[in-house]
Amino acid sequence: MSKSVELKNCPFCGGKASLTEFGAGHEGDGVFVTSYKCGCPECGIFFNRKSRFCMEGTEVKFLENGFEYVTQHWNNRMGE
Repeated sequence: MSKSVELKNCPFCGGKASLTEFGAGHEGDGVFVTSYKCGCPECGIFFNRKSRFCMEGTEVKFLENGFEYVTQHWNNRMGE
């Protein structure tokens, strides 16, 4: 399920951003969860979001996509 994305440096200190996947599990009724945290370890500023998904045959169907949420919000900069 892991993807790669280029993260921008921290807008506050210029530090290297990190992306962590954690807390994978199963909610029941075929719904799986995992959480993502993206941000700057130097400043301690992070976006956190849970992904919820199920399988439709061999395809993943996202109910909530935490990976896209945290990476898009981290990389979003005013004026760009």
